[in-house]
This record gives sequence, structure tokens and C-alpha cells, in this order.
Amino acid sequence: MTSFLSWHIGLSLLAEIQLALALVLGILYWIQERKLKQKKVFVGESSLPSLETLDKVQYRLLVIGFISLTLGIGMVVLESSLKSKQGWMFLGWSVYGVILYLRRLTGFRGRRVLWYSLIGFALVILASLHGMGIGMMGGAR
Repeated sequence: MTSFLSWHIGLSLLAEIQLALALVLGILYWIQERKLKQKKVFVGESSLPSLETLDKVQYRLLVIGFISLTLGIGMVVLESSLKSKQGWMFLGWSVYGVILYLRRLTGFRGRRVLWYSLIGFALVILASLHGMGIGMMGGAR
């Protein structure tokens, strides 16, 4: 295994972990928001962190995960072994790029980030599974 491929795998795995944690925080944000809207929680009663805290930590994880994913994809490009299976990874990377861009530009937050994160994460995981030969698009290779 070449060093570029090793770096790609390591950085991609790190990105997937960070993006998965960001997704979990998005789900917790959604749960907390629903509780607050339904007035099922009084101030200070919830066991979940505040919406602001969840949002800030989720954003940081998205940024770090996006950077890790960018570097992981960059390792594949440097190795010149970009294949169609990395197309799914690039699509997922693009979704996360859009999330971060819209957040910076318009204050994109909350449920919308959760749904876009679900799409981005699904694409990244599909690329990983496909890269391991487990993907549904073409089977093992």
C-alpha cells in the first residue's frame, strides 16, 4: 500500500468520524428544538445542551471533517488513482462545502443542516463502502 493511499484512508476515516459526530449533534439539535417548540421542556430542565452549544460544536466538527475529507481526497488526486468510486466521495464533499458556504453566507442552521448532513454523510459512506468493494454500484472489484 502506497503512502498516499494510507494517508487517504486515514484522513477519510477521520473525516467520517467527525462528520458522523456532527450528524449526531444535528439530530440532538432537532430533538432539543422539537422539545422546546412543544413546550415539553422548561428552561434548565433538559438533559441536552442548549441549541447554541449544539450548533457551535456541530459547526466546528463540520469544518474539521470537511478539511480532513478535502485532504483525504487530495491524497487520491496526488496518487493519480482517482476512480469513479471516488465520485461519490466528491459529491458528499460538495454537499458539505455547500453547507459551510450557506452557513457563512446566510446563517444556515438547524434542521436544514441536519438534512443536508444526512445526504452528505450517506454519499461519503457510499463511497467508502464502494471503495472497499461492498457498494451496491458494481459489487466487489
